[in-house]
Amino acid sequence: MGIHNPIGGGAKDPYDEYRKQVEAIDRENREKEKKEPPSKESLLPLAQFLLWVHKIIDYFLKTSTPSPNTSSNLKENLSQIRNAFETLKKEDRSEDVEFSNNLSRLWNHAVEHSLRRKKGEIFSTSLRSFVKEVQTYPEGEEHTLGYYLIEHAGQNWLPFPYIELLKKIHSDHLQQPNSSILSRWTREIDQLLATLAD
Repeated sequence: MGIHNPIGGGAKDPYDEYRKQVEAIDRENREKEKKEPPSKESLLPLAQFLLWVHKIIDYFLKTSTPSPNTSSNLKENLSQIRNAFETLKKEDRSEDVEFSNNLSRLWNHAVEHSLRRKKGEIFSTSLRSFVKEVQTYPEGEEHTLGYYLIEHAGQNWLPFPYIELLKKIHSDHLQQPNSSILSRWTREIDQLLATLAD
């Protein structure tokens, strides 16, 4: 004897109640999705884009509005770089992260100053020449002093080749103080400072 449905035509579907429950749950989930804010993962690309736009705008604002005390800022900056080079002459600071970060900060300011100055001026040409000399030291190397000063600014560790380069600069000065690269750089800074004073 088969299953009979007294009111209607056919047999009752045993999964009918189950389907109704699944449809109700799906409907609730769709309604929740409409009400909930987007997840953090979906906002990440937008946040990265906005950060990138902010950096570009910030860069253009800095370069388009020169500081009123540009010469005095540059003078102070060069004096501090000179002091750091004098310290390197006397002491091996190759593993001193704080010293390296300070030198990196000062160096980045000097590079910015050199880029902002008008081309063609005698001082600007001398400043750019000095910056290029430090940036490309030692010549022919893939990672130069300028590379480390810019790329590792603000880090809490120093790469081994950077440590070795600073040690070499210090030891070269101890061996030949008058003709060392540090002596040459401090003389060049003195000339730049004398030109700025005029």
